[in-house]
Amino acid sequence: MAAGARLRALLDMMAGAEQARFLRRRSFADQLLLKRAQQAGRYTSFADNVLRFEYKVSEAVCTGAGDTFPLTSLIAIMDETTTWASIGLDPNRRPGVSISMDAHLIRPQPVRAGEVLIFCSSLVKHGRTLGFLECSVEDESGARMAWGKHVKFLEMGRTWNLLFSDQMFPLTSAMVRFTSGPSRPQPPLHPRLGDVLRLEAQSVAADGTTTFNFDCGEDHLNELGVMHGACQAVLHGSATEAVVIDAPAAGRDHVTLDAPREARVLKDASVTYLSAGRKGPLILRVTPLRRDGAGESYVSKLMTKHGLRVLSEATLLYGPQYIPAR
Repeated sequence: MAAGARLRALLDMMAGAEQARFLRRRSFADQLLLKRAQQAGRYTSFADNVLRFEYKVSEAVCTGAGDTFPLTSLIAIMDETTTWASIGLDPNRRPGVSISMDAHLIRPQPVRAGEVLIFCSSLVKHGRTLGFLECSVEDESGARMAWGKHVKFLEMGRTWNLLFSDQMFPLTSAMVRFTSGPSRPQPPLHPRLGDVLRLEAQSVAADGTTTFNFDCGEDHLNELGVMHGACQAVLHGSATEAVVIDAPAAGRDHVTLDAPREARVLKDASVTYLSAGRKGPLILRVTPLRRDGAGESYVSKLMTKHGLRVLSEATLLYGPQYIPAR
């Protein structure tokens, strides 16, 4: 398939997914302004098995210290773009579910509002059950500023493989269009991404572990009604950054989320997804692993309310560079 035709086919699938009645109209990806109708990002090409996505960072999505766009938000976009690359390159158009995501910020300074980023997502290997994808992030000049890896579980079952095979997909698409009905309106958006990521600081243990409460609602789900992996990545970053900025003393029984202290730059982040999350109360626990001149590392766990089940776990490393004052 020619590059232009491949991109058009993928965009048609995206448009169909947005109108399909069996999928939720609202998704966490809307709040990141990733949907085509939001105009913050657009897919520009699908050539040489590389899907290119151009994204202009808006102030509305800058949740990091100093109104920056943190690495975990880059992971969230990598999640979306590599998933569509997987769909576009897999013979059975399987989206799969995330197993793990890793990302590294190459340049010393964080991303700020107004920057234009180009996400180049490509397939490393597709198997019967696993898919391995990569994403390179470039700035507007073409300089590479971050990269990431995405491992997905792809097994969708025989029915999916049949309906989405090359032979049956035209009929499947026609059935989706037939049952979609009139265009559904765009879901309302909150003014800022931070408005849907409200964390309530609960306590700080003697070992420095900080616990946050979080209420998972409609804005945090994906189209299938489970907690979006992108949302989990951003939450791990927000909770850990609150601990980095606050730097609470061990043994304190509370933590504030607005303590005045320069934040370090998040350089590396790795998220492992362990089980599906649903609407309802959750907790995040952030534990410091190491603090020295070389940086600060933390492990963050997103769990059900009583800590009986871990949804995802992240390891985050903050480098020694400080965000410069404006």
